[in-house]
Amino acid sequence: MGNIFRKIIKTLFFSLLVFLGNIISAPAQPSAPDSLNFYLSHFKNNTGDIDLKKAIDKVQSLYISNGTNDSLIVNLINAEEVLINVIGENEIMNFKPFNIQIIFSFGEKLVSLCRQLSPKNESLYYAAALNNLGVLYGYFSKWQKGNVLIEKAFGIRKKNLSEEHPEYAESLINMVQINWSENKDEALRLAFKALELTKKEDRRFQIIHARCLFFLAIAYKVMHRYDEAARFHDEELELQKIILGAGSAHFAMRSYFTGDMYMYLLKYEKALQLFKQALDITKKTLGENTLQYAYCLDGIASAYYRKAEYQAAVPLYLQSLEIKERLFGKTYADNALSLHNLAITYQQMGDYAHALPLLESAANISKK
Repeated sequence: MGNIFRKIIKTLFFSLLVFLGNIISAPAQPSAPDSLNFYLSHFKNNTGDIDLKKAIDKVQSLYISNGTNDSLIVNLINAEEVLINVIGENEIMNFKPFNIQIIFSFGEKLVSLCRQLSPKNESLYYAAALNNLGVLYGYFSKWQKGNVLIEKAFGIRKKNLSEEHPEYAESLINMVQINWSENKDEALRLAFKALELTKKEDRRFQIIHARCLFFLAIAYKVMHRYDEAARFHDEELELQKIILGAGSAHFAMRSYFTGDMYMYLLKYEKALQLFKQALDITKKTLGENTLQYAYCLDGIASAYYRKAEYQAAVPLYLQSLEIKERLFGKTYADNALSLHNLAITYQQMGDYAHALPLLESAANISKK
């Protein structure tokens, strides 16, 4: 699969920072400290970076003293799904790379544990572990290996679940993603089927329905059918408002993605409105010294640029660049694009004295 579809999958899972553990058919989970917040707290150290080894060691040690049992499996699967979502968040925001072997080792160990519980390899725990590992492989471009696991998980779920079950719908949308590169018509057929199956008020279905909408938005965008893509983006954004809450940081990024879609439609006022909404929420939830805030500034600046309001764009591009340099240093790869955008804005203003050095700096970063 190409880079475009890799971004589709990363973006789809970024939209799922709401926990997916409630989708799994499993015994009731133990109470705190076995909650989402408990797991999530172990995936970040004090600087906000991901400390995967510490996190994985922690969740594996929680129940290991009790032996392999349903409670252990449920909580490890839940922890793995938090891991998937954290990776999705950090990958799409271009954060630091992960130790891939630690991630794969965790996923493979969980598949092995589930196999011990079900010698015939027919349990839904096993399907969930296969599905999650397949998704993790996909994140790191091991598509062929990941697709085999996702297809196997779908086979188990299809055999054991009705089409009305949320896990079936979850696997169906994963199959959509697998089919996209080989057979777009079949992928779209499956996507619309998943969309229809998940038109329910149950939160578990709403989460998957949002994934379907977002996939269709990106798919139609790739096919240059921007009006249809915008419709799916708008529907997905409204649903995410219910799922995530209009004041959450994750909803802010949904607003950002929708604003980016309206840039393609040349509807700059609408895009500007959504970018500003994302900026305001991000400022309140994450603060100004974050990459998410910098991206929102870039979005607003790019809308002003397209409207030929260059004086308004320049300070925003500068502020975004300062944040990125402060967080990641002057040679951070994304800085090249920021410098280029700033340079062409100065160029449009006829300020070549500022534009040329910025273009040279952008070129030097791109060479590294």
